[in-house]
Amino acid sequence: MDLLGAVVGALTAPAFVPLLARVVARLPEPPPPDLSRLSDAQRAVREAEPPKPLYADLAVRPAFVAVSAALASLLGALGCGLAGPGALGVGLGLLAPVLAVLAVVDARTRHLPRSLVLGATLGLVLLLGLDALVTDDAAALLRALVLAAVVRSVFWLMWFLGSGLGFGDVRLIALLGLATGYLGSGFVLLLVLLGPILLVAVTLVGVATRRLTWRTHLPFGPPLILGYGLALAVGALLVPA
Repeated sequence: MDLLGAVVGALTAPAFVPLLARVVARLPEPPPPDLSRLSDAQRAVREAEPPKPLYADLAVRPAFVAVSAALASLLGALGCGLAGPGALGVGLGLLAPVLAVLAVVDARTRHLPRSLVLGATLGLVLLLGLDALVTDDAAALLRALVLAAVVRSVFWLMWFLGSGLGFGDVRLIALLGLATGYLGSGFVLLLVLLGPILLVAVTLVGVATRRLTWRTHLPFGPPLILGYGLALAVGALLVPA
């Protein structure tokens, strides 16, 4: 772990959150979700959910910026500290505030804005390509692309079969698979294990405290993004980069 990189990431990543909040405020509202692939019980739960907050209202709340900035600082420290200087560190550092904002948006709206996820994916591909060129490590880029395609395909199949996943989760796992895949296959394994574990843990705590029921629909984006952060932290200790 590069301590200087971690400090730089922790301090710089939150600085992008206010800009991203302004971007979120200008996003067009999404169309109503397609519930046709869900079972009757799943559809009834989703239809009973409260209306989605407007992006313009959500993005101006002080808590939105504060929580996003705190999470961005954590993810920035982990990403930059693990990657060190170079295009990879820049890529993971810039990815941190985007993921933080996406986590908070999904937690509040149960929707992952397509433009933010796809824009981050394209930017990360370019920076990983630059890093592979500079370090002469085309194998790492190829591995990242293949693993991202694999995890995306698995999530797409789960979405297609009506598991309750949204298509935004399919796009998000491709982005996270790309980032972790460049670091190593072990990081991807940690990602796909820790994300669902966190979702189950939140569900169990919520049911135990009677704040949730077994039928409550929870967004998968925040657990996946927190799982990404944990994958970086655990992977730095256990998995050779």
